[in-house]
Amino acid sequence: MTQLGSNVCEHVKRIRKVVSRRLRKHNIDELDAETITTGGDYLTKIWKLIFSCPVGIAIISENLSLRTIGNIFYELGLMNSYGKETIVIKTPNVEIPSDLKRTEYIVAENRYSRRIDSFLKNLMDRSEYYETVANQLEAGDPVQAIDYLRRAYLITGEERLKREAERIFNSRGGEIDRQSEFFVRDFIGV
Repeated sequence: MTQLGSNVCEHVKRIRKVVSRRLRKHNIDELDAETITTGGDYLTKIWKLIFSCPVGIAIISENLSLRTIGNIFYELGLMNSYGKETIVIKTPNVEIPSDLKRTEYIVAENRYSRRIDSFLKNLMDRSEYYETVANQLEAGDPVQAIDYLRRAYLITGEERLKREAERIFNSRGGEIDRQSEFFVRDFIGV
């Protein structure tokens, strides 16, 4: 999540290159709203991208317009509301909004690529944690358990997590409400 288009500021270009290298190192695909063309509504495309990816990296600079920064924080909020992992990478002179002052972020200075690596490595550990939580929740809250399996799946891409979610779903029969059933069926593909 950052400024896109042809007039991207130099700060963002530099940070983006570092992020791209770190993602490749960790074998993580990178995508943004410009990498996919749907021919449909642009905001719907962004929503679908947010819903389908496991992690969001917001890149902000003091050279971005307030409108662009507003869009970035809106997308960040959507990702957080869907339980996605997020991190903000900012240039040193950017002020973080007061609502995010306690949220950990990365300042793009002094070998910050190490902090990006640390964040990405921590994602893999978190996927294991999500699977453990899912196992503990299965009996009492199957929808929540399936959501944690979805989060782990989005990070790792391991099909066995989808199969486990499907097993939980099928074992609960009619105990899952219709709205949750839609969410679960969307994830497991039935």
